[in-house]
Amino acid sequence: MTSSFTRYDGCLRDSVACGSFDSGYNAAVSENRYGQANGHSGLLCGTCWNLTATTDMNGQPFPSAQWVVVKVNDLCPNKLNEQFCEPVGSQALNGMGMEAHFDLCGDTSPLLRLPAEIRTIIYHLLLAPEKNGIIRIRTESPMLHKARNAMSMRRRSRFRVVSDRVRSGSSETSYTGHRTSDIDTAILGVCRQIHTEACHVLYSEHTFDFDIDVESIVPFFRDLTPAALASVESIRFVKRALPYCKDFDRCEWRSACAFLATQMKLRRVILTVVGGRPGPVWGAPVGEWESQGPWKIEDFYHIMQSERMEWARQVTSIRGLRALVVVSALEHCPPPRSKDMVFFANFTANLYLTLLCALLEILQRNAKSLPDVLAEALRLPVERE
Repeated sequence: MTSSFTRYDGCLRDSVACGSFDSGYNAAVSENRYGQANGHSGLLCGTCWNLTATTDMNGQPFPSAQWVVVKVNDLCPNKLNEQFCEPVGSQALNGMGMEAHFDLCGDTSPLLRLPAEIRTIIYHLLLAPEKNGIIRIRTESPMLHKARNAMSMRRRSRFRVVSDRVRSGSSETSYTGHRTSDIDTAILGVCRQIHTEACHVLYSEHTFDFDIDVESIVPFFRDLTPAALASVESIRFVKRALPYCKDFDRCEWRSACAFLATQMKLRRVILTVVGGRPGPVWGAPVGEWESQGPWKIEDFYHIMQSERMEWARQVTSIRGLRALVVVSALEHCPPPRSKDMVFFANFTANLYLTLLCALLEILQRNAKSLPDVLAEALRLPVERE
């Protein structure tokens, strides 16, 4: 019997006409040979065929015969494939002058014929060679983005950032990634099934660190495939020092928290909160300014309702967390003279107790199960230069 051949992708699925997909090389056969037109199991389901390629589409013979054994597991319908697949009952040759047509599954490969456990080991070696890896996502410099975008074939979401915090000028940019371990992501582009299997390893085994570039969170995650987005488990981001946050910072923070709460199922969030340690007034003795003293437990709930702590309430909207890691990062700040700076200094002095008590209370009230809340460096906060 003579036949023509084509190749198609997306054939690894449970909805094949014969009911199931088997390992090895598979193919859909033309409707006239399959015996039915409605997709139910046909006469050739499960049969194996030795296909030998003799000529190309132009009729030119191959230097040597190339063959492959395939198993029929799907139907190539006449509708939308009139050139290749003749309808049921037809004895005519197809548009290529052949008696039958085999549409070969393009997703089958020697790698996919390996057991799933072996493939998973390969994915880990390529995509997660180190445990607890970190992938840093940063907002690209607008000038670098403009130069790179003219030459790049990448299609990443673009957004505008305030490039001049004094004059509030905005520029178009995108995000960029920095890997801390030697990973090879080329395997993700092989085919749809390998991408679905391997992306879970890549995105579940790494923490995605955005630092202060909160504006990159939503564009980065929106560009992921549904399978990749569902695999992300851990992220880290930083809350800027409160007195220096502008309206656009608060807007970006609100959008990021809303996306994480509604579109993702995170298990671990590392939240770094920047605090300020006032320095002495120039020429005055060290320690001229002192904290107003520790806040009381009953003060926390009142403070959490204030506008200054709106960002913390937005963090608590992220449900289903198993771990919330709170880390402080101290920076030097000028002696407090305004109300905002006084609040900031006292907030820093009570940082851990404030965050832990307030977040625990809100999470316990809003979540079905209370996650583990961890505070690192309780006695020695991290210094930021």
